[in-house]
Amino acid sequence: MIFAALLGLFTASASPTAPLSALPPPITELSAQADRVILGEVLTTRNARERDNAFTIATVRVWETLRGEKDPIVEVRLPGTMLDRRDLTVHGQAKLIPGFEVLLFLQGEQVVGMGAGAFVVFGDKAWHSKSASLPTDPQAVGTHADSMYVSHDIDMVRTTLQ
Repeated sequence: MIFAALLGLFTASASPTAPLSALPPPITELSAQADRVILGEVLTTRNARERDNAFTIATVRVWETLRGEKDPIVEVRLPGTMLDRRDLTVHGQAKLIPGFEVLLFLQGEQVVGMGAGAFVVFGDKAWHSKSASLPTDPQAVGTHADSMYVSHDIDMVRTTLQ
């Protein structure tokens, strides 16, 4: 009986288009975890290895620092990489694609909340998919972007971070 009541409460509050856990945290929550927030363009990515770990390094040209240390170039470390015979993917992790404009909430050299702190910028909005299985680019789904992605007005993000 209690289980049925809890299940009903959960399903009533969940979005029909995406599981509740798939939605990115609000800007204020990401901001509280970040020591740096930047707007910029992904220039390159490269694979890197340590003795027991493989990861990707994305080089980002910073156009605007909204919080934290100001640097013209930032290197962001992402879990997972592509090796000669294996693709080591971390589910839910951000994919930073060269040529894309991004809004990044960073803690040190890593994206806050795995991929939750990475947004793709188009025009005056920052976009984040509601599901890790969606493409990074909201333009890839055409007119369905508003129902499949969360977007934030860049000026609203600036105001929130002040």
